[in-house]
Amino acid sequence: MQKYIFQEGNVPDGQKVTYNARDLLDVLSPILPHKQELKDLQEIVLPVIRKGHFSVYIVNFVLIHILDPNPWDEIGKTGWKDTHFGKINFSDGEMQFCKRLMLRLNDAIQFLRPNVVRRFRSYMCEMLHAIPKQAVCSEDCAFYCMLYMDNYDAATGTVHWPYTVNNVPINVSSQAIRADILHYIVYHDANEQKELPPEVQRLRHTER
Repeated sequence: MQKYIFQEGNVPDGQKVTYNARDLLDVLSPILPHKQELKDLQEIVLPVIRKGHFSVYIVNFVLIHILDPNPWDEIGKTGWKDTHFGKINFSDGEMQFCKRLMLRLNDAIQFLRPNVVRRFRSYMCEMLHAIPKQAVCSEDCAFYCMLYMDNYDAATGTVHWPYTVNNVPINVSSQAIRADILHYIVYHDANEQKELPPEVQRLRHTER
């Protein structure tokens, strides 16, 4: 969906593409829940990829939290500002990346479900820094974002990290995170492949 929120700029053949709200509406309409299902909506979660890197934007209806797995303290203390809060020239004027993203998403939702979802176009975007981060130069951003999305608590604006020691969140190896997510996918009840080979079944954890 992000592609349609930011479908503008120069494309490979040199032509200029401008933002078309209709394209975003066409993509959002089939996947947006019906009015009744949106009555008690607590959060809106949007995975975002920018410059080849995944982050998560979460509207908790107090503010918009940005969860970025990059360890900015180690790789460049202000890099997050340029990535998420840097100003970009859009077809309708200059604006911060995060703000334009949320404005267009808000307007599309309001058009499709008017007066159902609370408006968030005026909400402040804020980095959630106090979260576990991926290792420097790793390629684990997508996996961390999956965990952020699964464990974010909209009521408190925090991430209940699943890896802890004495209730203190810890970073774990890339291999451990990937193995846990693979295990979740393979052995999930929604997996249509019900009969797993014995070699795969043997690897199933007894407690999950």
